[in-house]
Amino acid sequence: MWVCSTGNVEWPPPIVLFDYRPDRSGENPKEFLDGATNTYLHHDGFAGYDAIKGVIHCGCFAHQRRKYEEAMPKNAPRDNPARIGFEFCQKLFKLEREFETFTPEEQLEQRIKQSKSVLDNYFEWVNQ
Repeated sequence: MWVCSTGNVEWPPPIVLFDYRPDRSGENPKEFLDGATNTYLHHDGFAGYDAIKGVIHCGCFAHQRRKYEEAMPKNAPRDNPARIGFEFCQKLFKLEREFETFTPEEQLEQRIKQSKSVLDNYFEWVNQ
């Protein structure tokens, strides 16, 4: 099931479209998004989606966290790269749980106030 959304806009009212396809082929979103501009494609990193041009590919931290966890040895030391990546993800998920009861506007405010620094540090670490 593919879910497409216009995002959180006031006018025109947001649209959410559900598009059923029997498989997860990269051709499905490619066909649907053909000609789209200023569009984000949020996915799990499946290489089949790399052929979709003209969109901004966004990764999923739940999938990313799982990959770090799978790569992390049991009792990994604090300086283990997989553990470091996993801990960054854990911090972000902890903050999101704290924001659950907030309004969308409050969530955005807190993400900018608290999550942005975690993400900045994460991407600085990744780029090293």
